[in-house]
Amino acid sequence: MKMFTLATDSSEQYYDRAKAVKEFDDAKIGVRGLLDSAITTIPRFFIHPPENLTCLRSTQPGAIQIPTLDLSDLYSNSARSQIIQQIRNAAAEFGFFQITNHGISVSIMDNTISAVRTFHELPAVEKKQHYNRTYEGGVFYATNYDLFRAKAATWRDTLKLPQFRRTGRGLKEIKCLNASGTVANCYPYCPQPDLTLGLSSHTDPFLLTILMQDEVGGLQAKIGENWIDIKPIHGALVINIGDLLQIISNGMHKSVEHRVLANSLKKSRLSIATLIGPTHKENSDTFGPLPELLSEEKPALFRNFSMSEFMAKFLGKGLSIMVDNFKL
Repeated sequence: MKMFTLATDSSEQYYDRAKAVKEFDDAKIGVRGLLDSAITTIPRFFIHPPENLTCLRSTQPGAIQIPTLDLSDLYSNSARSQIIQQIRNAAAEFGFFQITNHGISVSIMDNTISAVRTFHELPAVEKKQHYNRTYEGGVFYATNYDLFRAKAATWRDTLKLPQFRRTGRGLKEIKCLNASGTVANCYPYCPQPDLTLGLSSHTDPFLLTILMQDEVGGLQAKIGENWIDIKPIHGALVINIGDLLQIISNGMHKSVEHRVLANSLKKSRLSIATLIGPTHKENSDTFGPLPELLSEEKPALFRNFSMSEFMAKFLGKGLSIMVDNFKL
């Protein structure tokens, strides 16, 4: 397997980043393939500028924790309203929370994580047949969907699973619960974890994200000015609010910056994220703050926009903070 090495500072004038990225992508081995080739230093295009690598450890370890909500009594008449209010409070104050007793068995979750791990640990030659960047339906895997646009790559591989359609109550009328995309990320051991990230700081674009993660950890959310660890809880799902829900709720619910640290442990971190949002076919539909949430005292904080504009900005910028594009 071809080795990839870092160019030194002294060879700055000879380093062709675009060429190095293309060679890596053409090899179709992913980050895991780099690791399997016994590298001891990461390729230069994975190195992030110092400003992206500040406060990599939780700034207040243990002092702030996102809520963990028990849904076991969600359909009980006596407890339902209280649980719903807890969800509202968590969405408004933190933008992140974990849920337990959500109806998905722990064994199914464990088996799903195990199946994803099995795929990512296959030899690179077996995974190559699925490697592509067309993002057109079906199952495929790649490294960094924005590899050619991002200023620095991140240390992860992604298995993209097919979209599936669904319906939901409440927001069904504005077509926000019609589809979801699921990605299974693998964060292999990184030999230089202080020089890169597993996933850059960003907010999720759509309505909300449902995340299943293994026990390795590394996910962080920015609560106020502090980066805090989202500690794995076996059998729990992590829920985080997306930009579209922050806009629709006129800022009532928070879409919060989050990131994943480069993995310093020998065991790969696995996570499976399902993004809930509109289908791309609804490009003519207009989105914005719900009229019933607006008043003279609470004017609109965001302008209306079409899904085609929203997707164009998302695909053009890659990982970013989408709400900033639509503020009034």
